Formats: sequence, structure tokens, C-alpha cells
Amino acid sequence: MHSFYDTVIAAIGTHIADKFIEAKKIEYTSYRQFVSQWETDAYLENY
Repeated sequence: MHSFYDTVIAAIGTHIADKFIEAKKIEYTSYRQFVSQWETDAYLENY
């Protein structure tokens, strides 16, 4: 029985899937490093 992941890999290939995952990891790292003004306002006063 094939999983959805296996089906996607079969359709797009491992090279494209690997590049997509790599891009998403970079995107997530960038997202984690950003602090919004709302977070600063909400949490700076509390801690």
C-alpha cells in the first residue's frame, strides 16, 4: 500500500521533492527569526 507521500514522490521525483523540502526549511527558519510588532508589544511588557 502506497502512502500519499509515495504517490507525490513518484509524480514529481525525488530531486524536486528534496528541493521543495529544502526551500520550506529555509522559509521556516526565516519565519522563526522574525518577531512581529504585536509580539514585542504583547510579550515585552509581560516578561
